[in-house]
Amino acid sequence: MTLPSLPTDNLYKFGFVGFIFLLSLIFYSRSSEKENLLKLKYEYDMTYMEALNSKEIYLLRKDTSETAKNEINKKIDKANREIYSIDTKIKNFNNESIIYNWIFAVCLIFCVIFLGLWYYKLQKYQDIIIKSQANDAIK
Repeated sequence: MTLPSLPTDNLYKFGFVGFIFLLSLIFYSRSSEKENLLKLKYEYDMTYMEALNSKEIYLLRKDTSETAKNEINKKIDKANREIYSIDTKIKNFNNESIIYNWIFAVCLIFCVIFLGLWYYKLQKYQDIIIKSQANDAIK
């Protein structure tokens, strides 16, 4: 009893397309995550700047109460903590990027391998057959 051979043509194409999909997924998820972090940092930077501006305005006025000054200082402290937290997330994101770059490179190498296997093991010979049939049809 002879076992049927696997359809390697489709297997190589499936591997190639699968790794292209993984590359796209990695690229999309990383770029959207970075974009969200930068937007968040921008928002907190703006909050921090607003708090600093209001502190300067209140400090210029002599009749400002201690409660108002404390409230502004709390806003500034909160903004500082949030900015530090986001800066830490951005640093972690950049550290993780090294890992994702390696994964991206490995996926790219596998894409090239699957494409090469498909071409040199299958498509090359099919091209010769098609060219031969075309030459026979012309004669």
